[in-house]
Amino acid sequence: MSGDGATQLVALTKVDFAKAEIRSRILAGKYPPGARLRLRPIADDLGLSVMPVRDAIQALRAEGLVTYENHRSARVTDVSSAAVLEIVSLRMWIEAHAVSVATPLHDESTLAAAADALAACEAALSAGDGSAYTEENRRFHEALEAPAGELEMTVIRQLWNRLWQVRRDKILFVRNPDHMNLAQSEHHLILAAVTEGDSRRVADELLAHREHALSAWRVALASDLAEQDLSREG
Repeated sequence: MSGDGATQLVALTKVDFAKAEIRSRILAGKYPPGARLRLRPIADDLGLSVMPVRDAIQALRAEGLVTYENHRSARVTDVSSAAVLEIVSLRMWIEAHAVSVATPLHDESTLAAAADALAACEAALSAGDGSAYTEENRRFHEALEAPAGELEMTVIRQLWNRLWQVRRDKILFVRNPDHMNLAQSEHHLILAAVTEGDSRRVADELLAHREHALSAWRVALASDLAEQDLSREG
C-alpha cells in the first residue's frame, strides 16, 4: 500500500474511533443535551489530534446528534418533547416497512435472537423495571429488523440514537409503566406474525403498535408539551 493510501486508512480509523466514542458519550449522557463539544479537550482525552475529532463531530451532525451554532460552535443536540414524538412516529413507520421486508428473510437463528430479546422484555416487565424494559425493547425491535437492508437499518438506528440521548429523563416505560403490559402483548403478536412469515400482518401489527406507542408517549410527555406551549405563548 502506498504511503498516501496508508495515511488515508489510518485517518479513517481514527475518525471512526472518535465518532464511536463521542456518540457513546452523548448517548450515555456524559455530554448532555446543549453541551458544547470543544475540539481540543476531546482530542486530548481520546489521544488524538484535532482533525479526526472535527471530522467525527461533523459526521455526528449528519446523524442529528450534534448541532452547529453559526457554523462554528458544535453542541449536543437538545431534543424537545415535540421532536421526541416526531422521531418515534418516523422510526416506527419505517420499521413497519423494514420488518415486513425482513420477515421472509428470517431464519432459525434470527428468530431465536428475537425470542431471546422478547424473553428479556418479559423478565424486565415482571420486575417492573422500566429502564431495563427500554433496553430490551430496543434489542427486540432490532432483532426483528436485522435481515432488512442496510439502508433501512441505518436510518432506523440513527432515529433510535436521536431518541436514546433524551431517554435519561424521558423514558416512556418509566414515566408510563402501564404501557409495558400493552407493548409486551403486542410484541408477542408481532413475533408470531414474523414467525409465520405473514408480512402483511406484520406491517399491520407494527402500525397498530406505533399508534399505541405514540398515544403512550403523549401521555408521558403531556406536562413537558404543555410547558413548551406556554413558553412559546410567553
